Amino acid sequence: MATPPSRSLGTLPIEIGAAGLDHWSEIRSLHANAFRYLTGPSMEPASNAALLSMIYAPDYTGSLQCQDLQIADHDGRIIGTAGWVPADDSGATARIVSVYVSPLFGRLGVGSRLVATVEQKARAAGFRGFAVRSFPATTGFFEAVGYSRSSQGIQAIGTENGIPVVFMRKLDAEPGAKSRDDSTASSADPVAR
Repeated sequence: MATPPSRSLGTLPIEIGAAGLDHWSEIRSLHANAFRYLTGPSMEPASNAALLSMIYAPDYTGSLQCQDLQIADHDGRIIGTAGWVPADDSGATARIVSVYVSPLFGRLGVGSRLVATVEQKARAAGFRGFAVRSFPATTGFFEAVGYSRSSQGIQAIGTENGIPVVFMRKLDAEPGAKSRDDSTASSADPVAR
């Protein structure tokens, strides 16, 4: 793992580092379980089945490998993931992706720490704006880490199904600059691309 254990989550030591070859099966299982727990009960059965089918399809691992995907490891077990990819060709916005935390480790700061880590990696690559497609059930989490809703819609899953998503944005202020409301060093930008 890339970073030493952290005690910032109370007594829960976790390590955050890059996902590797031996992690893909465990990551897919984590994503499916977290999805079932948080959003599965509120979705149409066909959409739920389509997303779970997509998670277990071979192409899903390929899409994960295209991300700068980080894992949170606790005692040799992957308990969370988050990654980023460029959102468009402008080089200004990074899309935060694959934010999933095991339901057993929810509300312990794992997701917040993972998002902060991938945002920092994207910043190091020159990105200052961040976008995310959130399930409706997880928008509160993203609002808590500084994102604002910009719009909502349906993300296609296959050719016949879709899942509701909320598009969210966060824009970093320049170092030393005040945000639009002058209360923090970063602000959310509600303007959709």
